[in-house]
Amino acid sequence: MLKDDLAKLLKLQEKDSQILDQETEAGDIPEKLKERQDILKAKQEALHVIKKMAEDAAKEKKLLELDVDSKNQAIKKLSGQLNDVKTNKEYSALQQEINHAKEDVLKGEEAIIEKLMLDDDIKLKLTKGSEEVKAEEAKLKAEEEKLKAEGKQLEEAVKTEKAEREVLASAVEDKKLLARYEQIRANAGNGVAAIAVVNHSCGGCGTMLRPQETIEIHKFTHIVECEDCGRIFCG
Repeated sequence: MLKDDLAKLLKLQEKDSQILDQETEAGDIPEKLKERQDILKAKQEALHVIKKMAEDAAKEKKLLELDVDSKNQAIKKLSGQLNDVKTNKEYSALQQEINHAKEDVLKGEEAIIEKLMLDDDIKLKLTKGSEEVKAEEAKLKAEEEKLKAEGKQLEEAVKTEKAEREVLASAVEDKKLLARYEQIRANAGNGVAAIAVVNHSCGGCGTMLRPQETIEIHKFTHIVECEDCGRIFCG
């Protein structure tokens, strides 16, 4: 009887919706994993920037130290020449050169101190960044294990659901009705092809039904499809 087949079709639809939900959930797993991978990648890139800052700061500090050392050597050499000058003018010029060199040394030493302070700040950031990367690596590993288990569980569930689906589908005696259901379901955006009437409306698209349509649906003498969405009414 058509009434019985439509009732079976509605159960088949429930099963197909369950399978679709599970397959969608399984399909979301790679994206969930990618989100966690992207977070780790961002942390790693931030850590790389900090490491580059640390390297640059160390190089700049080394150059400043070499410059200060060079200036001190120059001061020592100039100071040694003071005893060899013959005139006050030469002595004054040499002394002025020494004073300029000492000013440069002072500026260089101040710059080195600033670099040391910056280096301490960078080291703190480096430590924090390294800890964050390690934490994210642990989270990613845990997420991978969790999602792998979920994926396997969903795979088994879908396999079981599909086996049950075959039983439900084979129970529908009207094979033309079943074929029509499969055709509509394949073209439906959400995979729903069989629906019930809900408060005199289509349970699929919500279109209000004419009184005569409702009567025809509940006579179960022939298949009635929604004029708007094309889904099969099952009562």
